[in-house]
Parts: sequence; C-alpha cells; structure tokens
Amino acid sequence: MKKSKIVVLLLSLGLLMGGISSLPQSPSFNFEKVIKRAGEGIKNGNIKFGSNDFNVNSTSVFGKDNLENTWVVETVGTKSFTENTDYSHIGSGSKPATSITLTCNLGKRVRLTAFYIKFGGFSGTKGTVSIKIGDVDVVKGSLNGTADVPIAASEVAKEGDVISVKVTGIAKGVKLYNLTYSYEEVVMSETEKAIQNISTNNTKAQLKYSFNVTQEEVVPSFVKVIENLSDWSGEYLIVYEEGSVAFDGSLTTLDDSLTPFDVTNNTKGVTISDGKIEATDKMKEISFKIDKSGDNYTIISSSGYYIGQSSNANGLQSDKSTTYVNTISYKDGTINIVSGGAYLRYNAASNQNRFRYYKSDTYTAQKAINLYRLETITEKYTF
Repeated sequence: MKKSKIVVLLLSLGLLMGGISSLPQSPSFNFEKVIKRAGEGIKNGNIKFGSNDFNVNSTSVFGKDNLENTWVVETVGTKSFTENTDYSHIGSGSKPATSITLTCNLGKRVRLTAFYIKFGGFSGTKGTVSIKIGDVDVVKGSLNGTADVPIAASEVAKEGDVISVKVTGIAKGVKLYNLTYSYEEVVMSETEKAIQNISTNNTKAQLKYSFNVTQEEVVPSFVKVIENLSDWSGEYLIVYEEGSVAFDGSLTTLDDSLTPFDVTNNTKGVTISDGKIEATDKMKEISFKIDKSGDNYTIISSSGYYIGQSSNANGLQSDKSTTYVNTISYKDGTINIVSGGAYLRYNAASNQNRFRYYKSDTYTAQKAINLYRLETITEKYTF
C-alpha cells in the first residue's frame, strides 16, 4: 500500500469527525526552522591512517575515531595493501582498486558543519572523490598523480546520519592520510516539542473513533550475499557489480563449437539498489539454481543447462545431463565458485564481456563476482 493512500485515509477520518479540534496554526511557527543546537555544541572527530593508527590492510576493515564513532573502509578490485607510518597505500599500478568507500554511521541525525580528508598518490594516480551526508552531496574532488590532495568543505550545514566518502575511476595506487569532521546534533526546541505534543494528543482523540489496519506486501528480491553460508542451495543471480551485469541464465543457442554459455557478451544488465535487485520475471529468467550435492554443489541455468569445468583450464562447459562439481565460498567480500580447479570470474575486456571459468594460476587477472540470492521480503504498513 502506498504512503499516499495512508495520508488520504487519515485526512478522510479527520474530516468525518468535526467535533475534534485541529492542530492550532500560527504564522510564527515554522516547522523547518524550529531547531536548536545540542547543548554539547559542535563535536570534532578525526582519524589518522597508517601503521601507527588505522590500518587499511584488507578489503573490509573498521576502526573508531577519537569520538568513538566507527568508520568502515571497504575496497573493491584489489588485494594490494601496504601500511606506512602516516598513510595507508591501497592498490598498485598493476592492480588498482575499482572503488574505495569510507562510511561512518553516527546513529543519530546531525548537521555536518565541516569535512576534510587528505589523499595522495603516485605517478599516474587518478580518481574521483565524492563526499556525502546521507544522500546529500557535500563536496567532490579528484586525485592527481603524486600530489597530496586535501578535499575540504566548510560551512556545510547539511543534515543526515551517515557520512560517506567514495573514490571511483581509480588508476594506480592511492594514499589515504587522514580525515577530520565537525558536526552538531539536531534536537527539537521546546516550541517544536509542544507542537508535537498537541499533534499527538489530537491523534489519540481521532483513534477513539477510528481503527488500526495492517497491510502486508510480499516483495521478492535478489539480495547480495555478504557472508559464508552453511548451505548455498537456492536461486541466484551471478553478478559483476562494477559493470551492473549478470550472467545470462536464459541462453540456449549454440555458437559454432562453443557451449551455449561459453560465448562473449553472455550477460544481461541489472539495476542494483541497496544491495538488492528487484526479482522481476525478466530477472528470474536469467537466474541460476544452486543445489547441494554431497559436500559440493551443482549449478543449473534457468534454461536447463548445468555449468562447470572438468579441468583446471580456461573455459565453460555446459550440458543438460552432465552435472559438474562446484565448490562455493565467501571470503574478503568475494564469492569463489571453483570447478575442476578453475574459478568463475568476469572478463571485462571490451572484446570479451563474459562470465567464464579461468585456471587457478591466472584467474586473479579477471574480475571478482558476487551472488544475489532470491529472498521473499514481507513489508508491513500500519495506519
């Protein structure tokens, strides 16, 4: 049920009950501006990166700043990390990160007043930096070779509960030095509290003449797997996130001597939002089903083909009757599907753009994949 329907119903109930007083209105009351600063005033947080402080030494790390707020640093596309005394070195010339994200969930609504972060790099280092509070842009900047680049914003005055810094379009290694930020908590003034109490009392009076209704809506979605599962059985999309593409499980047509799946451009585009992909009929048509087989698994496409490899070599075998042995695991933000010793990866080269198994001594040259599992989410609306 849409929120607009809820609002219409509540308005209708109010109109039917003429004997109930409405919320007093006054030209001196401005709901957007009746906000005062917290008694503790502005708080200043800071964090330093490097071997003596916050170590960024894996794809997902976290640590606390001087205010005991927790920062999470997630890196995609590289496993190259080097710690120096005053900075963390992420990625390298041959294995740069595809994205670096720093996130701090403050757990309460704040007004960000200032933000500063310092990056550096090496010859040829590039990247675009975007800083947000909630969904609101604060400031943007760019990495520039060997130069140390401070990215700062003052007099921000933007509100939210999550601060995020994201670096994309990265070339070569990146140096991460330190960050500082200032904020003040957003609290209601006594005037706003009084207005809220009046509104609450009127609502209680209305409820004497109304009723509560709970509407449930079942929303199927493919949800990103972010942990190692004891049983991987289920229906999945096999996804390369940076390219917003999934392995096309609907393929059936042979391409010369190749199998239906071992072809270039064996993908379909997907839309990812908050770690979920809407489970439309089109998305279900390209999915794969994973079934447990002893200690291992079989993977079968929606078109009825089992996939895998019988040896540690580049390729992708598929057959409607031959089941291939696959092992599945999750580590450091990456899904590993291994068959015959070869790893299922995504080749992003412009003349490839394909999901395929790659032999164990070269598979790291290809892009890591993720699994999105079909789940049924029940959303409740009460009014």
